[in-house]
Amino acid sequence: MKNILNSEDLISIEHLPLEGLMNFCYLSNSFKDAMKYLSKEVGFGTDFGGFTFWSDLDESDKSLYHEEFNGIEIEYGDDSIIIAYENLYYYFKLAAMRYIEKNPQDEQEIEKYLKEMRSNLNVSRKINK
Repeated sequence: MKNILNSEDLISIEHLPLEGLMNFCYLSNSFKDAMKYLSKEVGFGTDFGGFTFWSDLDESDKSLYHEEFNGIEIEYGDDSIIIAYENLYYYFKLAAMRYIEKNPQDEQEIEKYLKEMRSNLNVSRKINK
């Protein structure tokens, strides 16, 4: 598997930066680390972008925004979007299933991160694509 997500998986074309970032994490062997941090509501960065929670920002960084964002900021290359936690969870759940297919030895750990992510991000509703 070259990529863990593809454009057909996207809820919205606006989520392309998330697709790129998740594929980069997968291809650079940092997908599991990203899940670990995000499941604890802590941002995760790479050389090409990252996942940022409002709580990750210091006061100086927060002043760069017009208002507090609800969700998570995804930066990949020159693109930046903010998506809802439900959408983040949807993508990680889909990617996790594919990751486990190739890495069955990590199934328990990945399932644990998904459970923590759902709980810590208070994701309750299902995304219907």
